[in-house]
Amino acid sequence: MNTLITLLAMTIPAQGEKKVNYQDHVLPVLQAKCANCHSTDKKRGGLVVTNYTKLMEGGSSGVVVKPGDPSNSSLFNTVAHKVEPFMPPKSPKIADAEIAIIEGWISAGAPETSGSKVMAVAKKEIGLKSVVRGRPEGPPPMPSKPLPQEPVTKTRRANPVTAIASNPWSPLVAVGGLKQVLLYHADTQELLGMLPFPEGLPTVLKFSRNGGLLLVAGGRGSATGKVALFNVQTGERITTVGEETDTVLAADISPDQSLIALGGPSKMLRVYNTADGKLVYEVKKHTDWITALEFSPDGVLLATGDRSSGMYVWESFNGREYFTLRGHGGAITELSWRQDSNILLSGSEDGTVRQWEMENGGQVRSWAAHGGGVLGARYGMDGRIVSAGRDRTVKLWDGNGGAVRSFEALPDLALRATLTHDGTRVLGTDWTGQVVEWTAIDGKRLGVLAANPGSLADRLALAAKELEKKQAALAPLLVQARQADDVMKQTSAAINEVVALQKTMPPQIELLKAGQAKAKAAKDALQSSKTGLEMDAKGREVVLLELRGMLTRLKDLAQKAPADKALPLAATRAQALVVLIEQEAAPVATKLKELEPSLARETKAQTDAEGQLAALTVQLAALPKRLVDMQAAQKTATDRVKATQVLAQQAQVDFDVAKAIVDRLKARQATVSTQPAKAAGS
Repeated sequence: MNTLITLLAMTIPAQGEKKVNYQDHVLPVLQAKCANCHSTDKKRGGLVVTNYTKLMEGGSSGVVVKPGDPSNSSLFNTVAHKVEPFMPPKSPKIADAEIAIIEGWISAGAPETSGSKVMAVAKKEIGLKSVVRGRPEGPPPMPSKPLPQEPVTKTRRANPVTAIASNPWSPLVAVGGLKQVLLYHADTQELLGMLPFPEGLPTVLKFSRNGGLLLVAGGRGSATGKVALFNVQTGERITTVGEETDTVLAADISPDQSLIALGGPSKMLRVYNTADGKLVYEVKKHTDWITALEFSPDGVLLATGDRSSGMYVWESFNGREYFTLRGHGGAITELSWRQDSNILLSGSEDGTVRQWEMENGGQVRSWAAHGGGVLGARYGMDGRIVSAGRDRTVKLWDGNGGAVRSFEALPDLALRATLTHDGTRVLGTDWTGQVVEWTAIDGKRLGVLAANPGSLADRLALAAKELEKKQAALAPLLVQARQADDVMKQTSAAINEVVALQKTMPPQIELLKAGQAKAKAAKDALQSSKTGLEMDAKGREVVLLELRGMLTRLKDLAQKAPADKALPLAATRAQALVVLIEQEAAPVATKLKELEPSLARETKAQTDAEGQLAALTVQLAALPKRLVDMQAAQKTATDRVKATQVLAQQAQVDFDVAKAIVDRLKARQATVSTQPAKAAGS
């Protein structure tokens, strides 16, 4: 205990001495122990400890000094060997007295000199664990408890929507309405609930960098201005800061959720502590209304802009001026940081969007974005940029300012635009109170989010009508999908049949060729036999003709010479020979008659086989083209099936979503009070 008292006494200056500060007390320790690795010449880990500003910026692993909170400052923890890597590396721990100096300096607010302003970091966590970079642990931030369902107020027409924000890690979109903030699901356009803001019209909406908190700023002109913080999961209002006499026009919460900065017509930048709501510091530098401000994602810097084109960058923890940025010729309407904190984006009424680097505060590039003036310009999580302007359009740009696309013109001035967390959707607002959602990839309009919604009962009735439309659209698509599937199946069956024919027809052709050859051989054999018989019969007829002539002559001679006894004998012999030849000719004639049917049958068999063979050959030759045609038809049928299935599936999804919304609204109607929601203190 005595040692501790002694060490503390060494770090606390006596009355009249300088208070513990960087220049007089901490720098000598860091120069002696750490400068070899962490100086302007050797920036190991991106950290420089020999320059106050660079030290407070931190290194590649983030901020190393959290003023007022040594237990969460890695500079103190590493030199005190409380966490690894121990510093200095491969060396004994530095003296306890020197560690105590560093601890005391951080506890005192980490002032640069004895005359510097100091600030204390809030040690109280607001709502959820704070993060500087990266996706938070656990599920994406979304409401986990029922939120108020009845609007705080319902006006005859919607107010201009000057405030919209997209959660960096979930499909949650916040839209500013009169005396309330509306929370929507970006993927389904479903209204999840309302957060009351009785202070007036929200002019600024910002989600914390970890997505767990929603900052709402605004008020009533020439009357009051406030900034409120809400827990995204529960809808609970956590804290309220600010005592402005006019509406707040610009506000943001630091990445570690310890500070809230605001500005407006007072021209004064004010920064509050979220732990107790007390003012940490204020800066009177702007000469006109402060219209835009934002903390850098690493929490080191704070950028502000005003109505007269003034733009500054401050050290967020003490309000010391870091850069003055000159170039715009009109009011600064929105400021947005790239995720690496190296580039600041600014939009202005001069019609341009500009990018500024934070090494020297120089302008990187500028482009004419909207005729008449830029009213909104913001980075998405993927590094692309969306903007809105007086030309009534919302536009999407790549990270270098290259035009990607312009979305359909809105009814009036386009006031604000934002990209959803995954970069797939773009939302834009206008002066008439419209909030339109498009797809980023092709600019297709997805729907309109109501900034002036009706009662729960009215929304349920509208949702029920929408469900009927979705059902009516789904039914014919399901029929078309079935019909297209049937056509594809029929085409596939026909193709299978052709393929089978290509396999079975060649063997059939070979069989027909064999049958045709066999029939021809049989026919030829029969024809040869017939020819032989016919020749035999013809030879016999010739012989018979000669014999009959001879017999006639012999008979004539025998009558004329009866005394010649040889003539009758010769005639008898000739007659006997004629009878013999005639008897032998009879079987030949019979055989020829019997041969005719067999010859006719074999001739027909050959002719039939030749006909079938010719027909099958023609069919086989035509099959390849037929197959190609059918395959083309199959592709057409398949494409149609896929197209109709996609349409039917999307219609089914739309129907399911619409039904789920109706079911949830019915459940809310049964359980939630129909009385308008009230804010604490309203």
